Amino acid sequence: MANLLIGLLVVIFPISHISHMPQQIFGIPGVNPVNLIWLLAFILIIFNLPKKPLVTGTSFFKPGFILFLAAFFIAVLWTAMTIGSLKVPPGYPPYTTTSILISNFFKPLQVLLTGWLVYRHSLTHGYKAMENSVMMIPVMMLPFVVYYYFFGQTLDLIHYSDARNNLSSNIGLHANELGGVALIILAYTINRKVDFKLLEYISIIASLLVIAFSLSRMAFLGVVIILLLSLPSLNMRQRITVLMLGALLALTLSPLIISRLEYGIKDSKKMDLNSISANRINFLWKPSLKMISDHPIQGQGYLSIWKGKSSTFKGFRLATHPHNAYLQVALDMGMIGIILLIGFLISFINTAKKRNKALLYSISAWCLMGLTGFSFYPEFATLAIWLLYGISCAKPSKMNKPKTEAISHRHNTIVPL
Repeated sequence: MANLLIGLLVVIFPISHISHMPQQIFGIPGVNPVNLIWLLAFILIIFNLPKKPLVTGTSFFKPGFILFLAAFFIAVLWTAMTIGSLKVPPGYPPYTTTSILISNFFKPLQVLLTGWLVYRHSLTHGYKAMENSVMMIPVMMLPFVVYYYFFGQTLDLIHYSDARNNLSSNIGLHANELGGVALIILAYTINRKVDFKLLEYISIIASLLVIAFSLSRMAFLGVVIILLLSLPSLNMRQRITVLMLGALLALTLSPLIISRLEYGIKDSKKMDLNSISANRINFLWKPSLKMISDHPIQGQGYLSIWKGKSSTFKGFRLATHPHNAYLQVALDMGMIGIILLIGFLISFINTAKKRNKALLYSISAWCLMGLTGFSFYPEFATLAIWLLYGISCAKPSKMNKPKTEAISHRHNTIVPL
């Protein structure tokens, strides 16, 4: 029962970040249940830790991991100390040193600690319950995504722009974050080297639907790339299943997908990379490269896109980040940050190779989504990666499988084969 409760809490954690759910529906506006749910999970896991000895697993906090996180927290601290240099656009709440420190110190630590708790619990209770819980995240997200898409203020259900604004404002995740969460979990689910059962089928369908309703073109492309990477390792039945589900989904939601692909290039006079990128190249990435060249070695701190020259597009000020995780690290932490990011990703990849090949596909999805808007920082939107990383750290190493033992009847001793 404790295992089930913890699994459910892991699933509920990211859902409780949705702007209008569940606190508003329960009549407690202003109360963020994330902290209460995390605290309850913490208590349950701690009380269930000493069940059996730690026989497998590696360290959760590895050197490359710690160095990157330390650089991130230094960048946050730097921004808090230079708060006067932030050019916060209209519509955003005023930033203070306290708000920056609380938001960008406490919440990432909370996400990281949740991943570590999953790791510790998986060591002592096994990881299957946790894996099942993570696979349920898209299933839990889907009803809220569908609700806000069909019953929100969207006037024309096949028009991308209306639907995206409605989803983003209510769920609190922009398109790439929503699609990224589902793509990471989809990549993991279909590459676990087990036969698909009911839970896997439900998770795959829910993930594909969340990706479609996320209206993220990068997530659409990500599905194709992840499937191409995954197909060689799947058996024939799994290949047919995944391809059929993907094709049916694309056919059913083709008006929505076509609308999304058309949006962003309709005002362009020619088809080029900038129009395909929804104007990110000219209005976000090129200005970001200029800002990076101003502080190439150490960067200029977290939220540094608001420290550069003011830039607008169609009356809107730049977002809080450059919609590219690699540029964001270079902006915030310079080339030092990029080097640390490479070490950080290598650490994740090594863990995946030795302990959990399915995580490799999730890392691939993470890096893909980072091209257009996801993040490499510990945030609510990236929680799935930290949970899967925690599970993977607790799995036995594939490099050091125990030798099979047989009994020699002649000398009545155990002989390794």
